[in-house]
Amino acid sequence: MTQNFFEIFQLPIQFNINEKKLDENYRLILKSIHPDRFVNATDAEKTQSLLKSTQINDAYKVLKNPIERIEYLLKINNISPNVTLDNNFLMQQMEMEEKLEGQSNIEQLTKFLNEITKNLNEKFQQVKRQLDEERNYAAVVSELAKIKFLAKLNQKIKDKSFSLMAD
Repeated sequence: MTQNFFEIFQLPIQFNINEKKLDENYRLILKSIHPDRFVNATDAEKTQSLLKSTQINDAYKVLKNPIERIEYLLKINNISPNVTLDNNFLMQQMEMEEKLEGQSNIEQLTKFLNEITKNLNEKFQQVKRQLDEERNYAAVVSELAKIKFLAKLNQKIKDKSFSLMAD
């Protein structure tokens, strides 16, 4: 496949995508190339169908996940996603991790989760503006690292909440 993932699903090359259109186009494409449709085809056609299905599934997975979508946009614009975080954010990371360690009840965790979710949504909005409006891919790199940290922290909070509820 020589098309990029956005072109495959007939979407504009940007962070903010129409997820309904992505889902609809995904189903239509899969329906037309699904290996089950090639039961009576040649081995080469079956293999080609399987390869295309795998590629479509991979492309869909990337575009469906906002973090992977950011990484893909950076990749197709030849921007390396590797960055060294500034000391301020590294300190904030340590403080947030310590705060999580200190949370011992569901109410505290819920409040902390809401705070992190709000922060994460703000970062996504900032990246949306940087990618779609400003086309400032380089500025997105440091935000991506922060988003990844916040997403992991978000999951850690959820895991800890489930663990507390199970006890």
